[in-house]
Amino acid sequence: MSAKAVAPEWGLPLLKLDPPNLYNKYIGESESNFKRAMHAAERMAPVVLWIGALHRILERDRARHGRAQPRDRCDEATRRDDE
Repeated sequence: MSAKAVAPEWGLPLLKLDPPNLYNKYIGESESNFKRAMHAAERMAPVVLWIGALHRILERDRARHGRAQPRDRCDEATRRDDE
């Protein structure tokens, strides 16, 4: 919710990303949807990116694998390193 307060204060648009809407049952499609969303956000930059319902994705990973998937965190770290 702080993103809603920060965006107008900084004079930047608020971009909401809802991870459950990116989910696809086919292998690789969810990741592809996420990457497309991140590329769109990068093209619109600077923006305040609000990632909603992230806790639901992490809970689903924990239920499925007993923990959050480390690959997801590595992908994000790699994306930041590429900048």
